[in-house]
Amino acid sequence: MIAVEKYFHKLSLCIIVLFFISGQCYAKTKEEWVKQCMDETLTGDLKTATAACNQALVIDPDYVEALFWRGTALAHQNNCSYAIKDFSRVLVQQPNDVEALNNRAVCYRDLKHYELALNDINAALYIDAKYMEAYMTR
Repeated sequence: MIAVEKYFHKLSLCIIVLFFISGQCYAKTKEEWVKQCMDETLTGDLKTATAACNQALVIDPDYVEALFWRGTALAHQNNCSYAIKDFSRVLVQQPNDVEALNNRAVCYRDLKHYELALNDINAALYIDAKYMEAYMTR
C-alpha cells in the first residue's frame, strides 16, 4: 500500500511539473491582460477583448488602462451606456485624459445626449487645443 501511495505521489508531482512547464498554471498580469484586450480590440474580436479587460480588472478594479480599453471595446459593440461608465471611471483618476473625454463624447453623441457630448469635446479641446480627434467628433 505504501508503494502505491509513493507512486501516485510521484505521479502527481510529475503532472504538476508538466502543467507548470506547459504554461497551464501560468497567471497573466494585469498588463498582459490589457495587452490582449488592446490586440483583440484592434483586430475586431470585441467580446474576447472585453473578457480580457475584465480579467485585468479582477486583478486591479481601478486599473485605468483596462477601464479605457474595455470602454473602447464596449463602445465598438454599441454598448455605450457601459462604455460611458468605464470612461467616466478613467476620468475620475485622470481628468485630463483627452482620449477618454473624446470616446465618452462619441458615446454620448450616439445616445443622442448632445449637450453632454459637447461638454466633453469642449473639455478635451480646452486641455489640448491641437487634439484633432475632438474636432472630428465635434
